[in-house]
Amino acid sequence: MAPLVRSSLISLVCAGVTVGCSKVDACSADVKKEVASPDGRWKAVVFNRSCGVLSSPQTGVSILEPSHVPGSEYPNVFDVTHSVLLRPEEIDAVLDSVSVAWTSDSSISIEYDARTTILYQVARLWGLVVTYKEVTREPH
Repeated sequence: MAPLVRSSLISLVCAGVTVGCSKVDACSADVKKEVASPDGRWKAVVFNRSCGVLSSPQTGVSILEPSHVPGSEYPNVFDVTHSVLLRPEEIDAVLDSVSVAWTSDSSISIEYDARTTILYQVARLWGLVVTYKEVTREPH
């Protein structure tokens, strides 16, 4: 490859990475479900998160005060993406399988498809206990 072409190609890739990855506010959150805690003090929000064409789609769970809406921030409790072994037509169903259920005022259970890749998870947040259940589902 000619030096000028290689240099131009490297510059183009670096510019794309800078535009696609440097701005956290370039991400968007599409809320799929909100579930209030039994005492109404918290809500669990399940949302799909997208940060442009250079990132993989993700599904996250955040525990928030009832008036707060997730924005461009990362999920504060749980974040998954799809396994690279999935067929493209399986990705949405796998990511949409994340569900939450409050088991008490201070504990919540998160269920997720075994075919996801966990990016982030916590066991405790603000005195709340978070448990997880991996579920094996048959591919469609």
